[in-house]
Amino acid sequence: MRKTRSTTTKRRTTRKNTRKKSNPLPVLDILGIAFIVFGLITLITLFAQKPCGVVGETIAPAMRDLVGGFGACMLSLLSILFGGFCIVGPLGIIKRNIGIGSVMLFLVVTGWASLATDIRWDTPAVGGGYLGNVLAAILRKLGPDVVGYIILTAVTIIAAIIIIDIPLANMIDRLRYAWDDISAAAVERASERDAKRARAAKEKPAKVKDEPEANESRKRTLASIFGKSVEENPEEITEKAAVIQEVKAPVKITMPTPLKPERPPKNGGSDHSDTDINDPVEHGEFQLPPTSILVEPPPPPLRMENELQDNIEIIERTLEEFKVTANVVEIACGPTVARYEIQLAPGIKVNKIVGLADNLAMRLAAIDVRVEAPIPGKAAIGVEVPNKNRGIVVLREIVESKAFCEATSKLTFALGKDVSGKCIVADLAKMPHMLVGGATNAGKSIGLNSLIASLLFRATPDELKLVLIDPKRVELSLFDGIPHLACPVVRDAKQAASVFRAVVQEMDKRYELLTRVHARNIDGYNDKVPPEEKMPYMVVVVDELCDLMMQAAAEVEASIQRITQLARAVGIHVVIATQRPSVDVITGVIKANISSRIAFAVSAQVDSRTILDQKGAERLIGRGDMLFLPIDASKPTRIQGCYVSENEIEELCEFLKDQRKPVYTIQPGMVPGGGSGGDGFDDAFADEFYEPSVRFVVGTGYCSTSMLQRKFKIGYTRAARIVDAMEQAGIVGALDGAKPRQVLISKEDLESVFGGKLSLPMDDEDDYVPPAEEIKPYDEEEGEE
Repeated sequence: MRKTRSTTTKRRTTRKNTRKKSNPLPVLDILGIAFIVFGLITLITLFAQKPCGVVGETIAPAMRDLVGGFGACMLSLLSILFGGFCIVGPLGIIKRNIGIGSVMLFLVVTGWASLATDIRWDTPAVGGGYLGNVLAAILRKLGPDVVGYIILTAVTIIAAIIIIDIPLANMIDRLRYAWDDISAAAVERASERDAKRARAAKEKPAKVKDEPEANESRKRTLASIFGKSVEENPEEITEKAAVIQEVKAPVKITMPTPLKPERPPKNGGSDHSDTDINDPVEHGEFQLPPTSILVEPPPPPLRMENELQDNIEIIERTLEEFKVTANVVEIACGPTVARYEIQLAPGIKVNKIVGLADNLAMRLAAIDVRVEAPIPGKAAIGVEVPNKNRGIVVLREIVESKAFCEATSKLTFALGKDVSGKCIVADLAKMPHMLVGGATNAGKSIGLNSLIASLLFRATPDELKLVLIDPKRVELSLFDGIPHLACPVVRDAKQAASVFRAVVQEMDKRYELLTRVHARNIDGYNDKVPPEEKMPYMVVVVDELCDLMMQAAAEVEASIQRITQLARAVGIHVVIATQRPSVDVITGVIKANISSRIAFAVSAQVDSRTILDQKGAERLIGRGDMLFLPIDASKPTRIQGCYVSENEIEELCEFLKDQRKPVYTIQPGMVPGGGSGGDGFDDAFADEFYEPSVRFVVGTGYCSTSMLQRKFKIGYTRAARIVDAMEQAGIVGALDGAKPRQVLISKEDLESVFGGKLSLPMDDEDDYVPPAEEIKPYDEEEGEE
């Protein structure tokens, strides 16, 4: 029993000690209350008329003498602020920037007070105290008072930047955007106020008509002043009436007419074949695909004239409510939107209608309304209203159009139709690179598929090579295996970085070839060499840049910068797409040399500014609705992108695969990684066992250092260097804990690693599968893979 009691006593003692340790003394709370009390007492004493007590007679005068009157008040406020921080949270969460910025502002206040009131050592409380007098004396030694004021202003701005923790450029951009929003809101409020006044004027009874005698006397008085009758010279009323009568002309409605299919281009589009449009076009041994592979365009949707007339009345009535005199003069009906062209009366500002876009959308019951002010080349403003019956633009309709068939460039691709129903095509050689951005499900991937498919209808594998990078692994995989590919479709981000380095290497080789024949660009080179030595164009398509920037940002950004700066002359063009249009993905280095942009629907105005450097994409309605801004235009063009289905792409690719197998010219596996010295990979790539090791790893599907040691009887250091080189080339993946390395390429892709030339063919020995005891993540002898 005694042992039991002693044990119980020990437990109670332990619990008491635990409770004491779990409740420490609240030092921060006590310190915070002390600082707040000190700040409040000193602040009250500083403003008291008759100082009393120890604080009023001793501490307050000392604070005034030390930092001046303004500085003493600021010191009290800082004491209260610091006490609040201590109570709200621990000192660790208080940002160092706030403390540094507050101290800088405190010194600026004291120095400014002494500099403005002159330095007074006998009565320091009048200025900034002894501290402010010292700072003012230092500033006056540097120059006149103006220099001191400039320095203090600069220090104030720096302190504000430190406290807010926002770069100055971003702060200026935010102020500019805020000013734009305030201006638009002010215009809208003014319009609403004018509309209210107009409605009040209409509702107000006309009392003047009940007093004809007073009205006659007023007319006589005005006649005696101006020497003529008022009714004989109503110039302003006549001018306004003439404007209204002129604008009230019949509205012209432009409907898109069905396009007659043109014959596909032959030999660059200069000559037309006499065969049927659905027959394949021969280019030597290779035949371009016929357009019969694609589906026929559906009939255009019905456009009700009554609906258009109702919209005209709603638009004009809404503008009239906001005191905007305007009339609709023409309507252009496209597949997605109808553009109502409006002419304004003299004296009406254009920005007044821009601020009424939301009001028009509400009155028209539309998803969104975009105002184009003014329309390029016209003295009118365009109000774009989405159609209730939306049409579909298919790829075949654009490929068979006159604009596509008469184009001479091999890099002409289909875009879609504009708001007037006109087929729009573009030349990638003139861009020369393009940036595509938009939110998810806005039509970005279908737009890329249409671009690639339309290029395949114009160029043979000898005229065009494609490099497709698809980190999402599902969008561009349909084109894998077509003869136009310069390398297999890249699905791994690390392998994409190696492919970009290989494209840079290809660019350097092409410049060497141009130098030998003294040509300035690819067209001049092809004119000087025999047909079998002509240089094909190369288009690099990246479906999702965000994934590449997350995993290999430095290498990818540097390669894109070099390609976009130099590759145009040698016929290499880049098309980059992303669904995350933010500044950390689309960096300034990437945007600097990509002037042609396509913006699909985005969620915010900031994303539109990131892509196009201007707003507008946030008002698109999705499903292929885009804004196209080429390099030679100042305003974007609204286009409904063309649609191509997966079945059409599969039939197109099968037609191309049946004629020829791909010959890969890009060699990502033979290009060492970035860095000045190569990090030892140059020796590994030149190793005589590198190619046999690659063949062995691809054949077995396993990779480890110990397997290469036993297979080729080499040392650990040499085998490890070969494995690292294969990882750098994108052949195998990185080490993942205890798991073996993943082999990223197949046997079919093995020839692309060595440029289509293997010293030995794949045989049965390469299909050797090691026993289970040989597949180990770590080497038993060296203890490391």
